[in-house]
Amino acid sequence: SRVASLLGEPVGHTCGYRVGDGEGESGPKTRLLFVTSGWLLTRLSHNPADAHKYSHIILDEAHERSCDQDFLCLVLKRLLFRGEGRGGSEATGTRLVVMSATLQSSLFSDYFLSSTSTLPPPPEPPDLDDDDDDDDDASEGDEGMAAATASTNDGGGGDGDEPIFVGAGRFPVEIVYADDIASGCLGVSDARMQKTASQVAEASDREAGARGGRDVSSPASAAVRMPHGTPSLIAALCNHVAAPGRCVLCFLPGVAKIEEVAEAVGLCFAARSGLVVVHVLHGMLEREEQDVALALDPDRCKVVLSTNIAESSVTLPDVTHVIDAGLCNYVAYDPQRRAPVMVTARASAASMRQRSGRAGRVAPGTAIRLISRAAAALLAPHDPPEMLTSPLEAIVLKSKVLLSSLGPAEELLRDALEPPSDARVHDALLSLQRLGAITTDAGEVTPLGAFAARIPMLDITRARLLLMACLDGAPCEGVLVAAALSGGQDVFLAPSAVMCKTSAEFYAASMASLRWRRKWDAGRGCDVLATRAALLAWLAGGPPPAPG
Repeated sequence: SRVASLLGEPVGHTCGYRVGDGEGESGPKTRLLFVTSGWLLTRLSHNPADAHKYSHIILDEAHERSCDQDFLCLVLKRLLFRGEGRGGSEATGTRLVVMSATLQSSLFSDYFLSSTSTLPPPPEPPDLDDDDDDDDDASEGDEGMAAATASTNDGGGGDGDEPIFVGAGRFPVEIVYADDIASGCLGVSDARMQKTASQVAEASDREAGARGGRDVSSPASAAVRMPHGTPSLIAALCNHVAAPGRCVLCFLPGVAKIEEVAEAVGLCFAARSGLVVVHVLHGMLEREEQDVALALDPDRCKVVLSTNIAESSVTLPDVTHVIDAGLCNYVAYDPQRRAPVMVTARASAASMRQRSGRAGRVAPGTAIRLISRAAAALLAPHDPPEMLTSPLEAIVLKSKVLLSSLGPAEELLRDALEPPSDARVHDALLSLQRLGAITTDAGEVTPLGAFAARIPMLDITRARLLLMACLDGAPCEGVLVAAALSGGQDVFLAPSAVMCKTSAEFYAASMASLRWRRKWDAGRGCDVLATRAALLAWLAGGPPPAPG
């Protein structure tokens, strides 16, 4: 929409878009098409020759390393650089541009420019010295954009071998660590704040020394807790820097921690509540709620409490201060349990640079990292790719269903940017056999497997539930139960302390939510049955009056 407005045209003419579920606007005159990784991956899996119809393919935010992104890199390497899908080995004239503010340029360039080696070299370590001259400031956030480019018609030589660094007009961002605050940096003279900052810094030192970084093969060893006192420290820092027109963006690991910090901020500003307004940002918010947090507020100080969604997916234009707890939540594969687990772990150095870059866009900014300088030097350089941390069943199944023309799933995954181990792939194949998604003899995809591969929001177990419900003539209830079990939006959302102004209001809302749940599950204590009953009542003519 933004690009189309700059061209003075409606969306769908020169500039269009497509997303994974088929939604989008484009036409015969479209020359610039914004798409999701999933859309392009599905498009190329069904029509490999389409890869050669584009003059340029740009992969943005390449540092995020989702499964779809890594799959897309694999497919593009096969189609563009090895000539597969065209019946020959000749390269094409399509140019591939890989972009990110924190790009592992040698990892990507070596991967795409080598058609024989399937294992890329380890990534180069990042520059963690934040006190260098201004020439090095581009390492913080996205003040400079690195793009690894390759042209498929020059055999990997020429100007495609070197990364291109694109500078952007940015204001300087001062980087401050927890031990700096303990020493009185930023004009902090409050003894209690300095003591808490010192304790947070010491906690990060102990944790870094004990763990030495994130181990993707063992989620339990990577798990950390947010140090005690962090919510009160964040609230005190917000109070210290608050001023009308400023925006303080705080990065926190998950909704629970957001609510904990929001309560601390509310208590800290109780005496001058008119100065500050608190917003939250996370993946479960509706678009309208996100827009409220993005809106400018010149008369008050905005405090935005966010998950890592604000690293790149959502951009706040007015951020002056970033407070980074230095943590993130991610779904990891536990090899002992052979199941996915949610882990809170230290953010990577690249992720913290990305977060710092949210400041300094409209004025000189400050990024406060609640970690010691010594602990920061021991951070993992980059976040592990999703393909190495997530359960592989869906990944292997997608390889078999969507990318079967490029070879067997086992061989295909060995050619990934950073391939999973053969042992994990083998475990995934056995799991798919047990669930009935592939046959036990030849490993062919069954109807259940084909069905599950085309519903990416569900895992194999819930896809099986939905298919069985359809076969039993109850597709509506199958969809409902599968959705209710998937951990998505709860129709009986528990009230958030962030949205309630007083403890009494929060208590009243909590009791009302509990009464609703008891009404709909008929005392059976099952949220799935409560959701089913509520939907059936709505389909019958709307919800009844509230209980009590």
